[in-house]
Amino acid sequence: MKTLPIPSFLVRSKDNVTRPRLGRRSVRWVMPKLPHSKRPPKSKTFKGAEKVTIRLADECTKIGSGERTVWCKVGRTWVHLCDALGNRGKLRLDTFRNLIVKGDK
Repeated sequence: MKTLPIPSFLVRSKDNVTRPRLGRRSVRWVMPKLPHSKRPPKSKTFKGAEKVTIRLADECTKIGSGERTVWCKVGRTWVHLCDALGNRGKLRLDTFRNLIVKGDK
């Protein structure tokens, strides 16, 4: 019976096996800063806005649901909202008053 030559990538002799590199660095991930986390958007609508925490269910679909910290500008009928990512929405004032968790109001 004839023996076949062993391919070089299957040879497991001491000379052919590469050793793993020591001291590999771990990758450090840094989250990007959100555009409206520190201050409200620069627009006429949000001039003098306040930061409050509200608990949304399905009232403002553009912002999402759950407990959210948003910038709000209260008007006579509507409350304009903006989250840290810049998603905007509006709610009626009577609905907004029932949703506030923390804030000045």
